[in-house]
Amino acid sequence: ELATELAAITHPPLAVVGLGFGPDGARAVPRGFGALVCGGEKLALLGCQWDSAIFDGRAPREHALVRCMYGGVLAPQAALRSDDELVATARADLRALLGIEAAPAFTRVARWERAIPQYDMGHRERRARIEGAVERSFGLYLCGNATSGVAFARAGFSGLLAGEKAARGLAQR
Repeated sequence: ELATELAAITHPPLAVVGLGFGPDGARAVPRGFGALVCGGEKLALLGCQWDSAIFDGRAPREHALVRCMYGGVLAPQAALRSDDELVATARADLRALLGIEAAPAFTRVARWERAIPQYDMGHRERRARIEGAVERSFGLYLCGNATSGVAFARAGFSGLLAGEKAARGLAQR
């Protein structure tokens, strides 16, 4: 029952293109977290993060690491493009969005076949059935973004809650 419910949650594919820029490209990267792109814009990009602005040590001083995301529920085929196509698309999108003309010092492409869970109609009811199946299974605790929210903080918090439940369950034995 639990496996069936979890498998029914849609997770479209996602490709993440990491671009590392030297000082010339890094100067065009704004301060802040990143950007989400509205569907009506003329970019293939779902969104991008300025990793080096968010996390210390992600790029050498005066360099920048930018991650661009492609695919998702509205354009799943975008995540299936070749690495070369994705890198070229990311460069074009960053040129249009930020004016970055410089070539990246390095590129990396990572793919997730089942990436961002979609909370389709009926998800609240599915989540209740999942929680009921977990409660009936002693020693099984569930956490993660499939039921708890796609944001890192929500998924992480669900892990803390699952850990607390596990500790209480073991203490009662």
